[in-house]
Amino acid sequence: MKQNTEKMQKLINFILSVDRRIFAMKEFQHHTILQASDIARKFGRSLQNASRALRELEKTGIVVSITPKKRTWKRYILSEKGKELLNALDEQGWLKDIK
Repeated sequence: MKQNTEKMQKLINFILSVDRRIFAMKEFQHHTILQASDIARKFGRSLQNASRALRELEKTGIVVSITPKKRTWKRYILSEKGKELLNALDEQGWLKDIK
C-alpha cells in the first residue's frame, strides 16, 4: 500500500513539475479523447508544446495513443494508470484552479 502511495506521489510530482502536463491532465477531466491541438487551443500553448506534453505522458504510461501509426494529429486516451492519477490530482485539488 505504501509503495503504491509513493508511486502515485511520484506521478503527481511529475505532472506538477511542468505546466504543459498539468494542462493536459486538466483537459482529460472534460474529454475522453484528446489531440495536442485541443490542449494548445484551450490553454493558448503552441502545438509543439502540447504535443510534447502528450508524448511525455505516453512515455510514462499515463496516456495511450489510439492512433499509433500516425505521425501527426495523434489521438490519446488515459490509461488505467492515467485515470487513477487524474482522480488523485482531482481529489487533492491540484486541477481546481487551472483555467
